[in-house]
Amino acid sequence: MANSLPRQNFHADSEAAINRQINLDLYSSYVYQSMAMYYERDDVALCGFSKFFKQQSDIEKGQAEKLMEYQNKRGGRIVLQTVQKPENDEWGSGLEGMQMAVSLEKSINQSLLELYGVAEKHGDEHLGDFIEDHFLGKQVDTLKAMSDYVTQLTNVGPGLGEFQFDQKLQGAEILINFLNRINGFEDIRIMYIDLVLQACVACQAFASRCPTTWGSRSPFTFLWIALSGGVGITKPGGVGITKPGGVGITKFRG
Repeated sequence: MANSLPRQNFHADSEAAINRQINLDLYSSYVYQSMAMYYERDDVALCGFSKFFKQQSDIEKGQAEKLMEYQNKRGGRIVLQTVQKPENDEWGSGLEGMQMAVSLEKSINQSLLELYGVAEKHGDEHLGDFIEDHFLGKQVDTLKAMSDYVTQLTNVGPGLGEFQFDQKLQGAEILINFLNRINGFEDIRIMYIDLVLQACVACQAFASRCPTTWGSRSPFTFLWIALSGGVGITKPGGVGITKPGGVGITKFRG
């Protein structure tokens, strides 16, 4: 056990468990990075999947860094281990990649639950609260979103269905990047991404009915117009939820 002035009620088991979680998060980031580069290949060309998995890689790396900062804050010592090579170099179809991601996220979730259990065992309420506040809830949200993606990819099938889903992921990337630049939207981000993507689909249907005016436009043109205007994303009949300062995102009726 390391000697440190700020160290208090921080058991060696908790310190070791945090180091194991750091290693798992770095491994997960490594896997997602491999997946992102695979789907970007010219013979795969699923750029939406590539961007999605690149974002997951960044998230996992960020979680590892957050745990490192916490380790130092509590007076523990960071002990980095060798990061294991990803099991695969090729990840198959988009569906197969998403299924692998669900399996990986379940492993991460189980490890976090075990870390939480170590904190409870040694009466470390601070560590337990930290894991619960910063990781457990988000992990459940991620698992649900990825599981939904697996179901949707299964339903649409390969070929054109997979291509259209890939376009959906690219639209989600636009919105996520936008929301990440605005403070205070973290709690509503997941809730409204799918709503906006539904709007993109509706816009595409509208464009097909008005080929002269909108037929050549991307379905995401409407999204860019809304974002560049800085006044939210709107649809006639919508009910808006607005952040103080005048920037809003609209929830749709129907």
